[in-house]
Amino acid sequence: MISEEDREKILVTTCTQFRQSKRIERIWRNQVTVDDYGLVSVDGSAEWVKKGPRLPIRFKKVADRFSVQNRNLKTLQGSPQTCQYFYCQANKLTTLEGCPQTVGSGFNCASNQLESLEGSPKTFQNHRNWFICNKNQLIDLRGAPEDCHTFECMSNPLQSLVGLPKICQHFSMDYDPALGMLRLLMVDGLQRIFLRTPNGGHHPVVDIITKHLGQGRDAIVPCAAELHKAGFGGNAKL
Repeated sequence: MISEEDREKILVTTCTQFRQSKRIERIWRNQVTVDDYGLVSVDGSAEWVKKGPRLPIRFKKVADRFSVQNRNLKTLQGSPQTCQYFYCQANKLTTLEGCPQTVGSGFNCASNQLESLEGSPKTFQNHRNWFICNKNQLIDLRGAPEDCHTFECMSNPLQSLVGLPKICQHFSMDYDPALGMLRLLMVDGLQRIFLRTPNGGHHPVVDIITKHLGQGRDAIVPCAAELHKAGFGGNAKL
C-alpha cells in the first residue's frame, strides 16, 4: 500500500512526463488513476515524452494507445499489462520482457536490437491485429505470438522460421535463397505471403508456396519438389 503523498507524486510524474504541460496535466488528472500499489492506469492514450533507459513508474492498464518509441529505453519493465496498441520501436531493447501480455490490435517493436521475441504478447483481443518486428537481430522467430493476423519480420538475419505464428493470414519477410520456407505450409489460415526482394519485384517462390497453402504437412513433399525443380532448393526445407 502506498501513502497519499506517494500517490500524488506518481500522479504528478505521470501527467507531466506525458506532455510536459501544466494545462495538459490538469486534463490528464481526469484520465489517470494510481492504485494502492502505485500502478498507473490511463483512460485513453499515452505517449511517454522523457528519454531514458527505463520507465520511472509502473503502468497497469492503458485503454488505447501506449507509445514509448524513440526514448532510448533498454527495458520495457513498467509497461502496462494491457493496452490497445503498443509502440516501442527505435529504442535500445534487447528483450521484450516486461511488455504487455494482452494487446488489443497492434504491437510494433521494430528498429531495436532484439535477438529473440520471447516475452512478446500472448493474446491479441481483436481479430485484425498486427505484430511488427522489422529491423532487429532475430535469427529465428521463437517467442512470437501464436495467433496473429498480420506478421512482419523484414530486415532480420533470419536463419530459420522456427517459432513463426501457428495462425496467421498475412506474413512478410525478406527473401533469402538459403532460408527454408516449408514451415509456412503449416501455418493455419495463411492467405498472403510477401517476400521483399532487393529490386522490389515479385518473387516466384511466393507463387509456388501459395499454391500449396491450406494442405498442411501433406504439401511439404510436393512443394519441396516443385521448389527444387524451379531452382530454389535452398528454400525447400523446414
